[in-house]
Amino acid sequence: MKRTIGCLLTFLLLLLLVACDDGRRERMEALLDRADSLNRAYIPMTGGLDSLLLEATKYYDRHGTPNEQLRAHYLLGCAYRDMGEAPAALSAYHDAVECVDTTDADCNFALLARVHGQMAALFEDYAMPRNQLDEERAAYRYAMIAKDTVAALAFLNMHASCYDWLGIDDSVIYYSEEACRRYMEIGDTLFANTALGPAIAANLRRKDYAKAKEYLDRLAYHSTLTGNEPFGDKNQYLLYYDKGVYYSAMHQYDSAYTAYRKLISDGETPNNLLLGYHGLYQLFRERGMADSAFKYADIHTQFNDTFVGRLEQSKLQAAQSLYNYTRHQQIAEYESARSVRLQLAIWVGGLMAFSLVLLLLFVIYVLHVRVKARLHRMASCYAMDMLSYQETSSKLQLLRSQKNEDTELIKRLESELNVLRQTLASQQADHKDPKEWGLLDTLLNSPIVIRFHKQATIGATVTDVEWNELRQLVNKLMPHFMYTITTGNKYKLGPRETNVCILEKLRFSSSEQAALLEVTKGAISNIHRRLSKKLFDQQPSAKEFSMIIQSLPY
Repeated sequence: MKRTIGCLLTFLLLLLLVACDDGRRERMEALLDRADSLNRAYIPMTGGLDSLLLEATKYYDRHGTPNEQLRAHYLLGCAYRDMGEAPAALSAYHDAVECVDTTDADCNFALLARVHGQMAALFEDYAMPRNQLDEERAAYRYAMIAKDTVAALAFLNMHASCYDWLGIDDSVIYYSEEACRRYMEIGDTLFANTALGPAIAANLRRKDYAKAKEYLDRLAYHSTLTGNEPFGDKNQYLLYYDKGVYYSAMHQYDSAYTAYRKLISDGETPNNLLLGYHGLYQLFRERGMADSAFKYADIHTQFNDTFVGRLEQSKLQAAQSLYNYTRHQQIAEYESARSVRLQLAIWVGGLMAFSLVLLLLFVIYVLHVRVKARLHRMASCYAMDMLSYQETSSKLQLLRSQKNEDTELIKRLESELNVLRQTLASQQADHKDPKEWGLLDTLLNSPIVIRFHKQATIGATVTDVEWNELRQLVNKLMPHFMYTITTGNKYKLGPRETNVCILEKLRFSSSEQAALLEVTKGAISNIHRRLSKKLFDQQPSAKEFSMIIQSLPY
């Protein structure tokens, strides 16, 4: 009874924990939804929301899916961004990227593209074009995977701005025109012409004024800038600087002056003011108006030194150093974890390879043992049939010489002899009857030949002394045969090849030859083919080789 009550209490406690966790998950989801709504509405996430989002990221790191972790860290980064804490925002964005596996089909590529896009925007704010370009490329790639064409084209268009910062005009023009072409394919002519903005400055620098004028007209009369003066985005006032450069090149100095003054009066941002003063300096210098040129050169220099230079440079250095610190720290942690994983993979792989080698060696050994056992069985059967044939033939000859009248016994022996004759003939290449073998009775019944058959049966090793004894006997009883395979050909046979010829002549089966020479049956077949080429300059099959050997005179 007590045990039952204890189990019930444990079950209820588990239910309570699950219910509490479910309630916390609902709160975390509501928090992320609220932060996401503010972010999409461009409402700054301030007022301590970052601490709540930090709690949410810790929760989802323990209990969430990779996509949920991606979302939590992304929104935390956006909160830091709105608070002006760029390094913390970058760190959160990098954590978000590390949460997901891009090889997983369930990865939220659309959100991943937005994360890289936010990092690119931060790098743009701190004038770090190379870092920005890397993030724009990643954002474009993942937006394309997510089939978010509009977002992908926005990221592609930003490639041109990065290359504009780097002063690589060919790439600026290529990406501006490529973004324009892609926008036109989806029927968005407004953004298509707006994408040509960076290409205007590049064409002006290359002195391609016709193309620059074409793009200026398209940008001014059929783009997102049309009818929006004064522009909502102060960066759009750069159009006036491009107009000033173009008008100066066309010697339309009044129009150029008006464009530069518009940039100074309405542009407001330090970058616009610098460009405006620089444009007026260039304009008056070109017109030979030294006093005015000196005036605006002096204004440009003072403004740059007192405000923009120190402020932007310190801001850039701080952002770069903080980013390098946080990023290098993350890289070090990642490399450390990667090193551990790599070592583990090497150990596991090495163990698996070692086990595989052992398994392979074991399989080879088992197959070798089985093949050798099969050869021994075949050799044993042939040897036993050979001995039985000799014994039965001897008994029958003895009975007949003694004129034994036991006809029943004689018939039985003749029947046995006939069966053995057919069996032996079937195991020979030429299928000749044993009576037609033509071997001398002395050689057939010699102790050494009989001993060789027995040794093939049990798989015993043949000594060099026994091989020499067999060769001497064959040389004595079959001198012509030995002359043919040793002296009578231009190739010098090795000891093994000579032994194979002798065993073949003595009607040892291929299985017996393999057992006596301690090789496979396939190796014996290869030796037969090689001997055919050496002795007879032919390439017959193994069976044909046997027939040729049997036809050689004694």
